Amino acid sequence: MKFTFTWSLIALLASTAVAHTEEDIKLEIEDLSLPELAKLDLLHPPKWEMDGDAQFEEGRIILTPKASTWGALNNPTKLNTDRWTVEAVFRSVGSRGKNGGAIALQYSTGGIRDTVWNEFDGLKVVVDSNSELGSSVHGFLDTRTKDLAKIEDADRYKESFGSCLLPYQDSQVPTTLRIAYYDGFLVVQVNNRICLKTKRVKLPKGRFVGVMAQSGGIHEQFELLRLKTYDGVVSEVLENDGFSAFQPKVVQKIVQVDEKGQPEKQSKQQPKQTKQQAKQEAKQHKQQTEPNNGGNSNAEILEQLASLKSQIRALAEGASPNELSSLDAQEKKFKQLSVDFESLSTNVRGLRTTLTQLTAIIEKLNNDNVDQLRENEQTIKELSNKVEYLVLAEKQRHHDTPISDLIAGLKYLILPLIFISLGLCFMAYRLRHDIKTKLL
Repeated sequence: MKFTFTWSLIALLASTAVAHTEEDIKLEIEDLSLPELAKLDLLHPPKWEMDGDAQFEEGRIILTPKASTWGALNNPTKLNTDRWTVEAVFRSVGSRGKNGGAIALQYSTGGIRDTVWNEFDGLKVVVDSNSELGSSVHGFLDTRTKDLAKIEDADRYKESFGSCLLPYQDSQVPTTLRIAYYDGFLVVQVNNRICLKTKRVKLPKGRFVGVMAQSGGIHEQFELLRLKTYDGVVSEVLENDGFSAFQPKVVQKIVQVDEKGQPEKQSKQQPKQTKQQAKQEAKQHKQQTEPNNGGNSNAEILEQLASLKSQIRALAEGASPNELSSLDAQEKKFKQLSVDFESLSTNVRGLRTTLTQLTAIIEKLNNDNVDQLRENEQTIKELSNKVEYLVLAEKQRHHDTPISDLIAGLKYLILPLIFISLGLCFMAYRLRHDIKTKLL
C-alpha cells in the first residue's frame, strides 16, 4: 500500500492524538468501531454503511468530496450498554467562516441522511461555523417535534443545551470529538478538553451510532480519520475532567427604550461627576498608582497628573471658596511638579546618552581583548602542534633505528680499537724487554 507523505503524516497524527491505555483497548467494541484506516487499501467494514457522497481514499473517509454534497456513516448494530464512549477523529480543509458546512456525531434511534439537521430521537453533537459564535460545538437532544432544518440559523442554535468554541476549520491537525455517558453524566470532550458536562440528560441504551457531514455552496471537505466505540469510560475522559474548552463570553447591554419599544438615542454629552464620585475616583486612582510609582516612566507620571487635574476640575464644580483656594494651591504644586519632571526627563536623556557612549567604549575594549585572546590562543595552538610534531618525529626516529642495528654498528667500531690496544700493549712489552736487556 502506498501513501503520500502528507497523508501518512495525517494518519500518524490521528493515531497518536488518541493514545489509549491497554485497559481502554480491551473495552473497544469491534462491531461499532472502524478498523485502522491508514492500514487499508480498500474499505469493507463489517456492519458499517457509507451513504450519500462519502468515499474512502488514502486512509480516510471523505464525507463531503465536493460543494453542496453530504455523506454519512451508519451502523445497524445497537449500542446496548449503560456506560459507553464514542470517539471520532476528523478534520476540515478547504474553507473558513460561515459556509453551510457541518459535521455531526449522533446517538439516536435512526440513521443520519440528507442533512445534519434532520429530525432525530436521541443525542446529536454538531460541529460547524454557522452560528453567531463562529467555529463551535453545540449539543442537541430529541427534536422529533421540531425540524431544525426548517428553523433559521439564528434560532436553530437556541435549541441546543450547551456549546463551546472550537477552532477546527482548514487545519492539517485532526480534531478529536469524544462523547461519554456514565453514571448519569453526559460528557462531550474536544481535543481532551471538556466542552459539555451535565447530569440532567438521560440516554436509554439500545440506540445507533452514526456520523454525518454536509458541505454548503462553498466547499468544506470533512474527512473522518478514526471512529471507535468503547464499552465503558476511557481513561482520557476521567484524566482530563478538570480541563475545560473555550467558552463564549456573553456581553449584556442595557438600552433605554421609548413607549414604542424602540431604543432611545443617548446624548453624547457626558453627565457631570458629583463631588462624591470625583473624590471616590481620585481615591481609587491614588490606590492604583501608589504601589507602582517607583516603576512608572515620566510619560506615565505626566499622564497621571493630567488625569488628576481633570478630577480637580470636576471637584471644583461643587466646591466651596475655601476648597477652591486649596485646589488652586494644589494645582500650582502640580504645575511645579510638571516642570520638575520635565527637567528630570532632560537629565535622564543626558544620562542615557552618556551611558550609551560608555557602553560603546566597553564593547570596543571587550572586542579588542577578545581579538588578543584569540591571537594568543592561535599562537599557543601552533606551538603545541610543533611540540607534538617534534615528539612524534623523535619517537619515529627511535622506532626506525632498531637496537640490533645499533649494536652491529658499535661492533665494527670496538673491534679495531681492541686490535690497536693489543698492538700497543705488545709494542710496550717489546720496548720494555729491549730496555731491560741493554741495562743488564
